[in-house]
Amino acid sequence: MRTEPAPGLSFSLSAFYNEYDDLRTIEFDSGPATLNLTWGNNLEGNTYGFEAWADYQALPWWHLSASFNALSEHFRFKPGASGLLGTAQLGDDPSMSATLRSSMNLTGDLGLDADLRYVGPLPDPQVPDYLELNTTLWWNLSDTTRLSLSGFNLLHARHLEFPASEANAVPRSFAVGLQWRF
Repeated sequence: MRTEPAPGLSFSLSAFYNEYDDLRTIEFDSGPATLNLTWGNNLEGNTYGFEAWADYQALPWWHLSASFNALSEHFRFKPGASGLLGTAQLGDDPSMSATLRSSMNLTGDLGLDADLRYVGPLPDPQVPDYLELNTTLWWNLSDTTRLSLSGFNLLHARHLEFPASEANAVPRSFAVGLQWRF
């Protein structure tokens, strides 16, 4: 469903339900080797949830948007499946995520973009949820040239996004950009 209740304001909502059968598994295969493994299709389940977003032109020079996603996953092995690696072999997805974005054209040649994002915890293997902020200050030097300064993951020195050691956490970072369009 999508609606535009007023000029410069729009909303969208989508719901979904998916049924899965014959998903990939790892199975034991009888053979001469002590440990023979093979691919199988002995996993089934369903997912459901919704996605929502809104767009708002707050002022002629200021655009805002927001989104929210919710996901529920339920998987199980079929009778006789090995169960090797558990259902986590399908992936590790957050049950929710949200984003707020702001884009400002402060003058004809100077702008500031920011996005704040939340990603819920990952269930298996567990990774904690996180909230982060990215920003970009840009300046159009001419019709074809833009200079920018960007900051990524500004709220924390580092955070985990995947099951890994703290040494592999995503760090705060900065970038200077020069874009030339022709």
